[in-house]
Amino acid sequence: LLIAALLVPCLLFGCNPNTPPTGTTPEETTPDVTTPPSTPEDSLFPLNPDGTLTLSNVNVVGGDSFAETYAAAELCFYLTKKGVTLSEVGFPITVTIDENVASNNFKIEANFSGKNAGLAIVGGPDSGVIYGVYRFLEKYAGIRYFTPSLELCPEGDIVIPSGLVMESDSVIDARRLTWYPGYISQDW
Repeated sequence: LLIAALLVPCLLFGCNPNTPPTGTTPEETTPDVTTPPSTPEDSLFPLNPDGTLTLSNVNVVGGDSFAETYAAAELCFYLTKKGVTLSEVGFPITVTIDENVASNNFKIEANFSGKNAGLAIVGGPDSGVIYGVYRFLEKYAGIRYFTPSLELCPEGDIVIPSGLVMESDSVIDARRLTWYPGYISQDW
């Protein structure tokens, strides 16, 4: 009689000996929130759900040449205008010249995982490195440069993707700085 009382519910409702009883949960449940597959598991920096990174705390390092230090200083200036904190433990950003890159060209790459995590702005020996910094700030920070006295720096986050962020192969070797009649500026 006892066996029949135990077997009747199994026959009526189905019985799986590995299923926990109703009303209880197994202790091995997985959380509802999972890491997206595009997120590197060894990332040292908190990534957005879509695998991008929001710059909030950075460490900008430039090379020893005048062009590298100037480009790094400009990057720091505009990043702080956007509210990004500069510190030695922040997301590393390097601004360097590569003699193998054509003079006005640049390449920007981001890596979010491992010990090589960081953003690299690499430019040619002439103006490539500063063009890379300004183009990065235009595209990802929304900054617009119109004249030395008119720039726009909108509020908002700077969000970058992983991998090749941007690349430029300039086709113009010379630029004329006197575009406005009577206006001559060494900075522009």
